[in-house]
Amino acid sequence: MINVFVDVETSGLDPKTCSIVQLGYIITQDGNEVESGSFKLKPFFGEPLSEIAKEKTGLTDEEVANYPDQSIAYKEFINILNKYIPIGDYANKGFFTGYNASFDMDFCRQWFIRNGNNLFGYYFHYPYLDVMSLAALSLIPERYKMRNFQLVTVYQKVTGKTLFNAHDALADIRATKEIYDCLIRRMYKIPTR
Repeated sequence: MINVFVDVETSGLDPKTCSIVQLGYIITQDGNEVESGSFKLKPFFGEPLSEIAKEKTGLTDEEVANYPDQSIAYKEFINILNKYIPIGDYANKGFFTGYNASFDMDFCRQWFIRNGNNLFGYYFHYPYLDVMSLAALSLIPERYKMRNFQLVTVYQKVTGKTLFNAHDALADIRATKEIYDCLIRRMYKIPTR
């Protein structure tokens, strides 16, 4: 089983008019991490960062204007996916996995399309695996005590640790994977290694 954990930071909230400016990923095969990394990407349309994006990420328009072109990261990411996911082999697609995964998946699907690739669904099973939904189910008895359900809050609740560097795509996806691993161990009563 291939899980492709993905987190994106974006120039705004609309995947049709905004761009990915950072993508963090972790690929696991049968539960073992086989590859991870992150890409920084210049906005596809040259658009400025929204105020929300600036506030959350701490990035500036000047910084992202100097990031590498979208096509460079896209080609590298496709090459990475091709190492693990045999395109066209429906039984061996990857599971797109994230925290509030629909947001990340919608941006990634548009990213593929903008780069001339309509085969996003050939790489990933549908539906995606949403760690936020998994956590919501697991934390039903405690949810009312939590001030919100943001990644930082859920990470602390599930792992007992503080998430530093929130809104850095690689830090966020590492935290997401850690939540996922904890919850899967609980659900299947797997002892901690």
